[in-house]
Amino acid sequence: PVKSMKESWAVTRSHFWNLLGFWVVIIIINILGAIVFGVGLLVSIPVSTFAYTHIYRLLSKAHLEAPNSPITVTT
Repeated sequence: PVKSMKESWAVTRSHFWNLLGFWVVIIIINILGAIVFGVGLLVSIPVSTFAYTHIYRLLSKAHLEAPNSPITVTT
């Protein structure tokens, strides 16, 4: 568990504010989905899951290409 936490920190350390902003936007999208009588969650939850997966893959790929340098993610 400690090794995985260190690896996670290494991958995300230079992207804290970007990830925090992403997380806030995802929460707002899911709240809006819930406001629409829960039906909106049928769309917002899968979209959120795909967005999390995309961010994870971008960060992982960048970290694997240059594990000891700061990560620059471009889309």
